[in-house]
Amino acid sequence: MKKIIPILLSSCLTLMFFACSKDAAQKPSSANCTGVDAKYNTAIKAIINTKCAVSGCHVSGGASGNFSNFAGIKPYCTNGKVNDRVLVKKDMPTGGISLSSAEINALQCWLENGALEN
Repeated sequence: MKKIIPILLSSCLTLMFFACSKDAAQKPSSANCTGVDAKYNTAIKAIINTKCAVSGCHVSGGASGNFSNFAGIKPYCTNGKVNDRVLVKKDMPTGGISLSSAEINALQCWLENGALEN
């Protein structure tokens, strides 16, 4: 029994290490948020309205979620979809619309700070 405990402990620590490594690989590095306007009402809302809630994408009644207001986008921030699609996979926005590096940085700062309605 005494030999089993160190083996189990070692196995658990190994699993935890690899699980953490995988998560870190999927999350983009932290943004430089110094001096960045990453508030929903003053910067993020405008980015979303011009880049996401356009051309029938992410609008009221759309199948892809309504991002035209905070209540509509918040669940997608909470469940990680915005981070995954915009910052990790980088397959959003579509249709020839692209985000500038400043917009990407602002979105990343906003998400990292809890995606608040501020």
